[in-house]
Amino acid sequence: MFYPCGLFGAFACLFGISLANSQDIWSLHQFKSLVAFGDSYTDESRMNYFMAHHGLSPPIGWVDPGNNDTASGGYTWARFVAEHAGINLYDYAVSGAACSNNITNRFFSPIDAPFPSVLEYEVPAYIEDSKHVAASGDKFLHIPPHETVYSIWIGTNDLGNYAFITDSQVANKTILDYIACVYSALDKVYENGGRFFVLMNVAPLQLAPLYATPEHHGVGPNHYWPDKPTNLTEISYRMWEQVVNVNNAFKYQTPFELLIRNRYPGSKFAIMDMFGLYCLRISAQHVVPPWV
Repeated sequence: MFYPCGLFGAFACLFGISLANSQDIWSLHQFKSLVAFGDSYTDESRMNYFMAHHGLSPPIGWVDPGNNDTASGGYTWARFVAEHAGINLYDYAVSGAACSNNITNRFFSPIDAPFPSVLEYEVPAYIEDSKHVAASGDKFLHIPPHETVYSIWIGTNDLGNYAFITDSQVANKTILDYIACVYSALDKVYENGGRFFVLMNVAPLQLAPLYATPEHHGVGPNHYWPDKPTNLTEISYRMWEQVVNVNNAFKYQTPFELLIRNRYPGSKFAIMDMFGLYCLRISAQHVVPPWV
């Protein structure tokens, strides 16, 4: 057993407590399972499998092992949630993923292929696993509709270098296509029985060293962006604009899809404000303890 600490630990507690307190509103009978889609913020071991098997994807019924050596620097937020709430975790996130390779197609040489994406790999892998029956006769995934929450946190790689911020997206694609892709992924999960969703918005990427201004410790050319332009301020402000526009789209389009278009009948949605959570954490670092 391990205990939450730092930002992801605080987020895990907030995530679990929020779901526990919203069970009556959501008609969530019991919170038993979390199915997670996303990128390196969420991936435990799936990209490790791709790399260890020369780009081959995990087989149907593969058990994603827990891992405290992830891209986020330790256990992922999803693992913290699973431990804190005592639930099943089915993690389909892949480090480096974007929503769709038909929008932002980024090649990853260690697997000799583009990064696996949410729409073309992660969601189909989940659907295949959901139909899989183990040798014991039990279903591989324990995902009763009213006991399972589905999360999606995607956008860091869609908006980043060698994608939208460098105008490297597929020809004629825009950020609106990325936003539409997120809802298309949710469509497929909904069609497969998902009814409770947490859409996590984009973190304040303009404050990450890769995109920050010099006064916020932004960096020049590096391993992740060897041909990075010299105007760090322009890069940071463009990223900021992208992020806030996407998050506002999620904020207003989600209730529109639910309440006006009735796109997901009988479902419940929550938007997790990762942008605000990160900004709160960053601001708190400049406050004299105790700040909690």
